[in-house]
Amino acid sequence: DILITESTYGSSVHPARRNQETALMESIAEVVQAGGNVLIPSFALGRAQEILLAIRTSKLFNKLTVPIFVDGLVRAVTEVFRENLDLLPIPVQNLVKINGQEPFFDKTSTPPIISIENPRERPIAIAKPSVIVASSGMLTGGPSVYYASALLERENAAIFISGYTDEESPGRLLQSLKTGDTVELDGKSITVKAQIKRFNLSAHTDKVGLGQVINKVKPKHLVLIHGELEALHQVARSGDNQSLCYIHIPGVGDKIELGVAPEQLSRQQIAKIQQPQEFDVMVESFGTDAWLRVPEEVVEKDPRWQTLSISGIIKARWDGANLKLAPMQPEMILQEEEIEAGLKSGKDCCAVCQFFSGRFCQSPDSPLFERRVDPLAICDQFQSKVQDFSTLDTDLLWSEEVDY
Repeated sequence: DILITESTYGSSVHPARRNQETALMESIAEVVQAGGNVLIPSFALGRAQEILLAIRTSKLFNKLTVPIFVDGLVRAVTEVFRENLDLLPIPVQNLVKINGQEPFFDKTSTPPIISIENPRERPIAIAKPSVIVASSGMLTGGPSVYYASALLERENAAIFISGYTDEESPGRLLQSLKTGDTVELDGKSITVKAQIKRFNLSAHTDKVGLGQVINKVKPKHLVLIHGELEALHQVARSGDNQSLCYIHIPGVGDKIELGVAPEQLSRQQIAKIQQPQEFDVMVESFGTDAWLRVPEEVVEKDPRWQTLSISGIIKARWDGANLKLAPMQPEMILQEEEIEAGLKSGKDCCAVCQFFSGRFCQSPDSPLFERRVDPLAICDQFQSKVQDFSTLDTDLLWSEEVDY
């Protein structure tokens, strides 16, 4: 009944993940084959390991001996992955079981993947062509800041951002820089000469993925968190979400009372969520007539039925093999009586004018054009038409039809 979901990319659609990984591998290979270094600032949990495996299994690196260095918290987290290989996806386990290869750290593999054990080893990692995967992903701290400050001034180097960066983070700032710009990083002023690119390898799904999850779960309460307001509201408005579930967008510290509809919902919207959209109507004979018996639960609890039956009269008409019902509001009954009176009076009036339709004047030359008019009124543009009560225009009565 309750789905709590993040909405980070609720207002955007990601490019294909496989295409982004391929583009990243090609860009890395291009830089290192030209004798340069590549820094990939990365989140330590999940993202870094995905990148290492992508490099490890890419055909572009099968014959390259350029080392891949792992530094910072990435190294410690990757060790935990190594200790729990039986919990990783089957293809990763097969690297060990079938091929006898270490999926992450392996100095003898091609390419070799080497852990930086001591900060004093960092200059060695960038002395020759290499790839460095280091935390933090947003360049807010950790060894990635050291490598970035050293590589930004090298024309043959590159920094490849692999996912989300906060608007205030150095990682986001770098993406806005061009060759020749200066930036303050790690306590010094740096002139940018390196290549800077971003690849979308986000672990957060986009609005398409969010919609698929919501449609599959079909919650009664949808709680949207972790996203900019625009993204949160786009998810809320997507598809049939507004009509199928209660949507909550809580702020920090807000409390949600489940089972209670949000204040902004109308009685009709609440009914659409809470009440059944289909139900059986029994047909019962009553003398020479037939009655349609609506379930007691619908009559007592569904405000839509109360609106439909407010006047005690419901309009019915055939639409092919379907019988359609529409409410007759008291004011509509009075208007029909006025129209009938005009038709039967034998006098010239709007009710018998050829421009009278749906209770509005449709004559462009009339001062009453596109206005609701009194059926017994008349103007100087009146033009009579042959009509009797059986051909009465009732289109307006069917604006809120219900199929049964």
